[in-house]
Amino acid sequence: MKFFSLILSVGVLSVIQSYGFSVFGVAPNLALSAVVAASFFAANFFEGIFLVLLASLILKFGSGFETGILTFALIGAVIAIAAKFIPWRYFAGNLIALVIAVLLFYAFLNPGLILSLVFAKELFLDIVASSLIFAFLYFLWQDK
Repeated sequence: MKFFSLILSVGVLSVIQSYGFSVFGVAPNLALSAVVAASFFAANFFEGIFLVLLASLILKFGSGFETGILTFALIGAVIAIAAKFIPWRYFAGNLIALVIAVLLFYAFLNPGLILSLVFAKELFLDIVASSLIFAFLYFLWQDK
């Protein structure tokens, strides 16, 4: 049941992102936020990697490889593995992992945007989304 809730949260947020969800003209990376938050609740590396692959498939359902999807999958896999080794595995770890993931994502795809206002807005929305997902999963699994 726990893994199903992770699949559901990552899947739903990836679908929402794939339909072009935006807040005030800024599209948050909901799939990356969900993968980072869910990585802290995955039982092992394989569950984390499965969630990354699920989000990647939902975001790019078709043939061919895009640089953005490959970058997303690589960063998501690194975060899924690293989440098991972060010493403060709770809320602070989630936020730091998300900021690092978003910075890496932009560093690979478009480094010039890191100093722009669009990046700051998206990072803020990603932090809010990941915090809400993390809090939801934490309270859902509390005392279980």
